[in-house]
Amino acid sequence: MRAIYFSLAFLLLSLNIQAQFKYGARTQISMGTSSGATVQLTSVSPVEVIDLTYKGDNAGYGAGGFIYADNALLFFMTEFLFQKSSSNFELSSDIVDLKRSRSTRNFTRKTNSVVIPVAAGLKFNNFKFGVGPLFKFTTSTNNDIDNLDYITVSDNDYNGGFQFLIGYSFADKLHIDLKREVSYSSATDGILYRNSPIELDQSTQKISLNIGVLF
Repeated sequence: MRAIYFSLAFLLLSLNIQAQFKYGARTQISMGTSSGATVQLTSVSPVEVIDLTYKGDNAGYGAGGFIYADNALLFFMTEFLFQKSSSNFELSSDIVDLKRSRSTRNFTRKTNSVVIPVAAGLKFNNFKFGVGPLFKFTTSTNNDIDNLDYITVSDNDYNGGFQFLIGYSFADKLHIDLKREVSYSSATDGILYRNSPIELDQSTQKISLNIGVLF
C-alpha cells in the first residue's frame, strides 16, 4: 500500500514537469548487499530443530525499456525490466536428516520476474538524484532443494520495494544510474516449512548499475 501512495505522488509530480516523454532501452547489473540472517525452525512431531540461514543474493541482471522526462530542475523516470536473480540459503541441524553425511545443506532459489521501478527527483545540470517505489512481479521460480519434503519453495507473485538513485546523463541520450534498492518483503517470502511461512527479519537489498539509451 505504501508503494502505491508513493507512485501516485511521483506520477503527480511528473505532471508538473511539463516536458515531452522520451523512450529508450535499458539494461541492469545488480549485486546483493544484505547481511546474513538465521531463523530457527522447530517441530514437535516429528522432533526437529533446524537453522535456516539466508546467505545473500548472487549477482543479477535485467533488460528492458524506460520512459524519461525532465525540465531544468526535475525529472521523472519509469522502467520495465525483465530480471533474473537468485538467493542462497543454508539448512543446518544436529537432529534431522538433511540427506547428506554432514548436517548442513545449501540451496539456491532462482527467480525470473518483471520489475517496474518508478523514480522522480531533482536535476543539477547532467546529474540527477531521485527516489521512488519499485514493483516486482514474479513470473517463475526454481530451486535445487530436492528430496526435502518439509521445505517447499513457492512463487511469491508480488514484492514491493523502494529505491534511491544517483545518475548522470550524456548529451541527454545515455543515462547511467547507480541505485540502492530495498525490498519490503522478507528474504524468505515464498519459502515454507511444513506448509507454514518462514518469518525471517531480513529483507533483500542490493545495489545496481543501470545503463539506458534514449531513442
